[in-house]
Amino acid sequence: MRVSRQWCGHRAHAPDDDHGAILILALVFLLIVSMTVFAVASLTTNAIADTVRFSNAQFTVTASNNAGSVAVQDSRTTFYQSTLNAYPPAPCGGTSSPTAITTSSVSMDAWCTTQWFPLASSGPTRVVYASICPAGTSPAACAAHPYLEVVLDLNDTLSTNYSSCSPITSASASSLDSSCGITASYGLWAFGTAPPVVTATTVGPQTSCSLVTGSGQTTPGEQYGLTLSGSAFSPIASGDAVTLVVSPLETYQATITTASATQISAQICVPLSVTPSGSSEYVVTTAFGASL
Repeated sequence: MRVSRQWCGHRAHAPDDDHGAILILALVFLLIVSMTVFAVASLTTNAIADTVRFSNAQFTVTASNNAGSVAVQDSRTTFYQSTLNAYPPAPCGGTSSPTAITTSSVSMDAWCTTQWFPLASSGPTRVVYASICPAGTSPAACAAHPYLEVVLDLNDTLSTNYSSCSPITSASASSLDSSCGITASYGLWAFGTAPPVVTATTVGPQTSCSLVTGSGQTTPGEQYGLTLSGSAFSPIASGDAVTLVVSPLETYQATITTASATQISAQICVPLSVTPSGSSEYVVTTAFGASL
């Protein structure tokens, strides 16, 4: 008997292929890891950049403070004529160009303007305005926008009711004067200040007045009304002043009557030989600096 075998014509089913799904998951995983690494790298880069910026800012602050300290030392015991009523300001050390003070590779210049009150029986006999800026900044630009502004009030020795601390013309070791800067105090040490700016001046009619000379004598003069317009003025405060500059060695201080942020009214008494006008040089000084 022959036994016949009959084969089924069905093929065996292959198991499901998961390679595609695994590849997709791997790509998703790589994408997530890449995004995470990129985010961490960005944060790290920003943190490093912030650290550099903060360090640079700190270096600039330190360099500015050091330059301000040197300017104070230069000005206290030596009265340089080049800084007297200097607008724009002159190098604080009495030299023809500023000596940059460098700290942590940051160089700063110091420019000074000095107001002199040799007859002052109370209050400072000298007020020094030191403007500190990055080396290379012009004196006018530095005075208008100082990185650091220092105002130094100085009391010098008085001899016969007149300051015995006199301006000198050159910087030398022998120029130190023991009568200069007997006492000193800071009127200001601040960053990012806005010194006053004078944009226009009008002069009113004159009346008679009397002037007191350095020898204590009285001489006739003329009193004029002044109206100064500008910005960054302040209400009347101790130390604020309006000064008419005829020459570095000839100045006259006005008496402020009213003041606002943009306008000052004052009265000034000058000798008969001096005639103030709207084009004369007037300097407004406040606690935040001196105008150009």
